[in-house]
Amino acid sequence: MWLVIYAFAPSTSEMDMEYAIVVDDGSVFDVSVLAQIDPARLHLTFIADCYHAEARLTSEPVDVFILGTYLDRNELCRRVRTNPVTSQLPVICVSKSDDLQEKLRYFRMGADDFLVTSFDGRELSARVTAVVNRARWESRHANVFVAAGGQLKFDTRKKTLEVDDTPLHLTRLEYSLVYYLIRVAGNFVSTDELLEHVWGYPKGTGDPALVRAQIKNLRKKLQDVNPETNCLHSAPGLGYQIAL
Repeated sequence: MWLVIYAFAPSTSEMDMEYAIVVDDGSVFDVSVLAQIDPARLHLTFIADCYHAEARLTSEPVDVFILGTYLDRNELCRRVRTNPVTSQLPVICVSKSDDLQEKLRYFRMGADDFLVTSFDGRELSARVTAVVNRARWESRHANVFVAAGGQLKFDTRKKTLEVDDTPLHLTRLEYSLVYYLIRVAGNFVSTDELLEHVWGYPKGTGDPALVRAQIKNLRKKLQDVNPETNCLHSAPGLGYQIAL
C-alpha cells in the first residue's frame, strides 16, 4: 500500500489550495519547515520512496511535485518529464548539498526550480505558487479531458467531473480512478494496472474485487445523473475503459 503521510488535512476551500506530492524521509521537511507553511494554501503528501511517488503521480492530479534529490536513485525527474501524463507537471527539486553540478543535472532533466537546505517554508510556498501559476498559464486549456462524446468533462485544475454538465461528487479514490481512465479514454486499462497505479499495490498483487466494487459504484453515480449513461465499459481479459 501507499507509504503516505498527510501533513495537513484539506480545508473546506480546496479550490484555493495547491496540492503537492513530496519525496522526503523526514530529514528535510522537519517541524520547523512545516510550521512556516500555511496549511490552508499548500497541502503536502509525503512519500518516502520514489517508486511509490511515481505511481501516485500518474494516478492522481496534483499541482506540483517536490523531489528530494537525496532519495532519487533513478533520475525520477527525467521520467516525470518524459511521461505524457506528467510531462507538464511542475517539479521543484530539494537538495541537502549546494552542488552546482547537481543543480545543472536536474535542470537538464527538466526541473523547474531548485532549493538547497536549509530553507524557509514560506520561500518554498512562494516558489510553489510561482511554478504552479506559470504552468497553469501555459496549459490553461489542457486541463480539461472530454470523453464519451462530450458527455463527460473532467477538469484537473478545478478538480471537478461533470456528467451532461451536472457536477458529480466523487471520493478521492473514485477521482483517481476516473483520472487514470479518462486520460486514455477509448483504451482499456487492465485490472492489474489499476491496482498498481490507483490503489498503490505492488505489481501483480491486490484484490481485483476492489476494482470491480469501485467500478460498480462509479457506474451507479453516473447513471444517477443520467440513467442512459453507458460510458464506463468492461471486457474480460482487457479491463476497463471510459468511452471516447
